[in-house]
Amino acid sequence: MLCPWGLHVTEHTVTVADFKNNNIQFFTSQGKFVKRIKSSKDSESNVSISNPAGVTGDREGNVIVCDRSSHCIQIFDREGRFVSRFGTRGSHLGNMKYPTGVVLDSSGNIIVCDAFNHRIQIF
Repeated sequence: MLCPWGLHVTEHTVTVADFKNNNIQFFTSQGKFVKRIKSSKDSESNVSISNPAGVTGDREGNVIVCDRSSHCIQIFDREGRFVSRFGTRGSHLGNMKYPTGVVLDSSGNIIVCDAFNHRIQIF
């Protein structure tokens, strides 16, 4: 790990956004490395992560990544396969500029810290 930035902890898993290595790493609660999601040129995987700054998870086990330099939120399933992404660079509602954090509320809404737009957005 080069620059751990964001962290999400469950009973069994510690998920880390590794900002400088452009990947998401998974560890057991005892600290044993399990796997990583990383950028890939493989068109089938559709994965491009650029400076992940935050990470969280939902009830289904999906991993939600705050992709700071791509100005978006990306969602991966529990196996690390790309599911979807939303957001683009900008200042209108739904756009983001260097998002730095992401959490879920009790209703499952995705809450994003949209740093350079000086706001919080709820999706």
